[in-house]
Amino acid sequence: MQAGSRPQLGDAERNVWPELYVKLSKYLKPIRIAKHRPFQYAGPGLRFDLERSQAWLRRFDER
Repeated sequence: MQAGSRPQLGDAERNVWPELYVKLSKYLKPIRIAKHRPFQYAGPGLRFDLERSQAWLRRFDER
C-alpha cells in the first residue's frame, strides 16, 4: 500500500499532519500488530523502548 504518489510532510508542533498518511493509518489500524518487541535501534544514538515503539505505531490514530 502507498499513501500517495509522493511523500507528504507534516509538522507535529503546528498540528499539521500528512492527510494521506492519517487516512492510510485508519485503514490499517484493524490489522496493526498488537504484540511486538521494542524497535530498539532507531538511528545513531536513538533507542525505542516498548512504550515509544507503541507510540510510534499509533502516531496518526487521533488525527
